[in-house]
Amino acid sequence: MKKIFMLCLLLGMAACGGPVKRIFPPQVSLQELVLQADGQVSVKFRIQNYSTIPSKYSKVTGSLMFGDIEATALDFNPDISVVVQRFHFNATALDAMNTAIKNRSRLGYKLTGEITSSEPRGRYDIKYESALNAVPGLSGTLR
Repeated sequence: MKKIFMLCLLLGMAACGGPVKRIFPPQVSLQELVLQADGQVSVKFRIQNYSTIPSKYSKVTGSLMFGDIEATALDFNPDISVVVQRFHFNATALDAMNTAIKNRSRLGYKLTGEITSSEPRGRYDIKYESALNAVPGLSGTLR
């Protein structure tokens, strides 16, 4: 009888609890930069959700920097976790990209700003640094 009571108690506790919902800040990074024929740069962003529940992101604002050079300001509305946007980079940033592509060297970058989620509601700082490399065989592309 005691074993049956304990089993019922454990089953009751397991049924009441559910998965714990934990919300963590997302990570925004660059996946690819491609120089376009019209002088713009196609930028592929990746938004990584580390929460235990699905999230929907509604706004990204901030800046993309190559070293101390601000390449462009960011202000877009992402619909999915991989977002492609086109930007006009300033001449110094374009020179840095072209040099990295020509020399097959790495191009360090920094993303700063804020990402807003609409479900669940929240605002999170963006602070991410990494580097991209020229892609052999793909003209004007850094990954």
